[in-house]
Amino acid sequence: MSKPKPDTGYLLIVDMYVARQNVAKFEQRMRKFLYPDGETEAAFTRIDSTFDNKLILALKSKAFATLPGGIDSRPFHANMAGARNFLTTRPTREDRRPGVRSKAAHYVHVWTLPDLEDLNLAKRMEFCSEDQTYMDLDETVLAEVQNFTRSVQWDSPYPPPDPKKTFVMATRQFEFGNLAPYMFNLRGLSPFLQDWQQLAQVQNVTGRLNRVTEFWQTARGGALPLAPAGASPADKAAWQKLVRRLDGYQASMELETFEWAPYQHGPKPKPQTKSKPRAKPKANKR
Repeated sequence: MSKPKPDTGYLLIVDMYVARQNVAKFEQRMRKFLYPDGETEAAFTRIDSTFDNKLILALKSKAFATLPGGIDSRPFHANMAGARNFLTTRPTREDRRPGVRSKAAHYVHVWTLPDLEDLNLAKRMEFCSEDQTYMDLDETVLAEVQNFTRSVQWDSPYPPPDPKKTFVMATRQFEFGNLAPYMFNLRGLSPFLQDWQQLAQVQNVTGRLNRVTEFWQTARGGALPLAPAGASPADKAAWQKLVRRLDGYQASMELETFEWAPYQHGPKPKPQTKSKPRAKPKANKR
């Protein structure tokens, strides 16, 4: 039996836009790709046993995005508008006539990268292009951006994702010199966050550098609260001072609200041990 591979700390973030008329087809084919037998996750291992990436988070935007003038003019999580050469666009799959506005759902996948030394991207691309299930899935996607990222763990350990909650993706761009102070000061948020839980925080290794993406889950939704509920005046003042300081470090910031993607199985609950019934005390015999 081979030893499990250690966590490399690297994650692959995949952004996809799917036209509204193809959403049902995409989700059906994604489910087939992930779980060929309906239960066991296979994903890329069904193509080759060495492609052992795991999908740890799959999100779907709560609202359809309006895409004026074509998919490549939409600001992407991984590449801002203007960096169009970095986008893999499929212009034949949308109506690009002047004045036509496309509607698309935004999906974000977070994949593990368990082995950097044997990544072999050329082999993976070749094998995937020969797999009919993968190609059937690929043809439903309008545009896709993939970036390697490095996990930055500041609140350990991360909680498991809760499919019933709302997910918020915060994408922040920093000027050189401001990223490290932001990371350091972000730890100060922990005592105030209450029902806000961070699932992951990653820094781009490819694409736009000095870019940090944070994944949060919350029962509230929307942006981070301006002040913690029920906090004392002193705590509120400390919170607002910290938030202003954090805002000052970032050059730009985007927030987007997501829900759990319907094709991903939720985290398996931990097995519960049944407690044995207590024995009745024996009556004392006289």
